[in-house]
Amino acid sequence: MKSYLEQAFGRGDVTSARMQAAIREWLNLYYGTQSPGEDAADRLAVLVVSKLCRTVFAEYESRTAEALAPSLQALDAVRVQAMQYALVGGECLLKPVLHGRGFDFVPIRRDCYAPLGRDAHGALTGVGTMEVLRHDGRGYLLLERRTAGADGLTIETRLFELAGEALGREVPLATLPATAQLQPSLLLPGVRGVGLAALRTPLLNCVDGGPDAVAIYAPAAGLMHSAARLEYQMRQEFENGASRVFASEDRGGDGVQPAAAGGTVFGPQAGYPAKLRKPDRFQARHFERGGSHRAHRNGNHLQRGRL
Repeated sequence: MKSYLEQAFGRGDVTSARMQAAIREWLNLYYGTQSPGEDAADRLAVLVVSKLCRTVFAEYESRTAEALAPSLQALDAVRVQAMQYALVGGECLLKPVLHGRGFDFVPIRRDCYAPLGRDAHGALTGVGTMEVLRHDGRGYLLLERRTAGADGLTIETRLFELAGEALGREVPLATLPATAQLQPSLLLPGVRGVGLAALRTPLLNCVDGGPDAVAIYAPAAGLMHSAARLEYQMRQEFENGASRVFASEDRGGDGVQPAAAGGTVFGPQAGYPAKLRKPDRFQARHFERGGSHRAHRNGNHLQRGRL
């Protein structure tokens, strides 16, 4: 099925199929999307990204002229989010939006834009962005296409009402208050490039060798999947331990004891200490009284010592 951008503008994403699959994989690793035969509870990608972000901004300090102070403050407000987007997807675009005396900046995640063209150095010459908007219980999709040319930057903007997975019908930009001031087509003479700042990871593309940037943990994606599979297998083995146990003869077993025969990893046949097999209701009643007797004795001793 064609993407929304292809349906709206008739231009396809220049990103290779392998790279698109890799981007989805990186996002799934970060957001903990469950895969068959894997346990995504560890979320190693989140650990890597969070530690790198803290390291990057540990001694960060920004200074600028007074006239640019409002724009710099707006950039500082999204710096962590933009850095995380770049580390997860390999590249993040920063879109400047006029606001008051300066600019606001909107970080665009890698799966929310599609490169429509690149030059010999890998810089974007065309890009399409998508933004989902909600109004009066309906969903709308704002599509924007930016094309760099000799005369300047051309921006085409179109608004569609979503209809499930289909793009739906196009509606006027004045339909929503947030898009009423936008123009369907705008030429900005003298503007070089696509008018977006790109924040990229410095890694070499290890997916297809193309110009696209890769996630900071892309080389370790296979290792993360292996760790998730191992975690899943260990959890399954632990859950299956109650129904299949290997017990030696000195523990009253002859090898494998099924649960039907009364053998579990928590039973006396496997040598599990009886004091650790107390019913939950006993433990609950024990702690409802204010903790162990030893804690009470220590508390009374301390109180007497103060007196």
